[in-house]
Amino acid sequence: MIKDKLKVLLPSGKNWDEALFCQTVLPFASEQVINFINTLSQSILKKPEFRAYPELMAMGFWMRKSHIIKIVDDNLNNSVQEVRLARGIIFHIAPSNVDSVFIYSWFLSMLAGNVNIIRLSSKSGKQIDLLLKLLNDLFKLSEFSDIASRQVLISYEYDDQITAYFSEHCDMRVIWGGDNTIKKIRQIPIPSTAIELPFADKFSLSLIDASEFVELHKDKKSKLIHSFINDAFWFGQMACSSPRLIAWMGENDIIEKAKLSFWTEVNETLTNNIADISTADIVNKLVASHRMAIEEKVSIIKSNNNLINRIQLTSCKGINTSLHCGAGLFYEVSIFELDELMTCVSSKIQTVGYFGISKEHLKQFVERCLPIGIDRIVPIGKALEFSPIWDGYSLLKDFTRIVDIQN
Repeated sequence: MIKDKLKVLLPSGKNWDEALFCQTVLPFASEQVINFINTLSQSILKKPEFRAYPELMAMGFWMRKSHIIKIVDDNLNNSVQEVRLARGIIFHIAPSNVDSVFIYSWFLSMLAGNVNIIRLSSKSGKQIDLLLKLLNDLFKLSEFSDIASRQVLISYEYDDQITAYFSEHCDMRVIWGGDNTIKKIRQIPIPSTAIELPFADKFSLSLIDASEFVELHKDKKSKLIHSFINDAFWFGQMACSSPRLIAWMGENDIIEKAKLSFWTEVNETLTNNIADISTADIVNKLVASHRMAIEEKVSIIKSNNNLINRIQLTSCKGINTSLHCGAGLFYEVSIFELDELMTCVSSKIQTVGYFGISKEHLKQFVERCLPIGIDRIVPIGKALEFSPIWDGYSLLKDFTRIVDIQN
């Protein structure tokens, strides 16, 4: 029996059949849902136990009412002949490596008015347990009963039969996971009228204009370093948007000067603010570095500690991104002009965090070079900030369907 293999995490004590076979959706961007998300935001930001988890605090800030209303306004075209409706039942399969990222897409789907069934990994951490307890408390309130009846969060070990059951009944399937996981799940059919959003493994980088960095005032340089560290070290550098490659742009002598200053301050900041990394991470980085040295034309840059490991590439072309293990391992490449970045770009590149290059210059680069990869270009420090446009998808729009009414 499928029920015997499931653990219902949210709402507690609920029979998941009730949500699965719910025949109605909620209106798009209803006041009730907006108020629920805002109440959750306020609770996260006020409760002291959440302060130990910066990713949850960032989520609480993202969920505040003014921001949610802006997201809705940005996604409405206000056409008199279009009505935007929820798609129906959305089956979300959450990732195992980054606990909180799926929550953003879940809440955008909730905002769209959908019924949501979320399969959560058994590897989830303490921050998810904390969030689930808060959500269960809020779902017990009568004012949010309509929302609670349309949300079910479950956990089960990998089981094709269970995944097939939920897939058979969904109007949309959202898959977060590694390439092999996604390939396996996509072999399980969904209804012919359903659609699918896959969020596969991606690889991200930071792009720094060396001369602009060298000219920075000390205070601004320190601020940039802290922003880079936040991008790189949350989630152990294993989020799809975590920078793992640094592309330095400019003259070689200026690049070398910039790198010396940059990594000296990164090391000092990490030494003062981050505890020693695990022995397993140290070993994994050494193994990855030496495998890269065997397989590619690279140079391993000597480090004074175990916090940072650097590998200098002669080119990004054909780089084996699968060898990267996170935990402070950085590939580096030097380019003279922006178009050379194309050698680093594949369909696997998600986010480019940038410093010292104008937004207009970057826009022209994308329009001129038409990269097959790159989904986001953001200032360094914003790589992990979730956006309703993610991996090239406009999520709030994709979570809805449009009824076109013509004369």
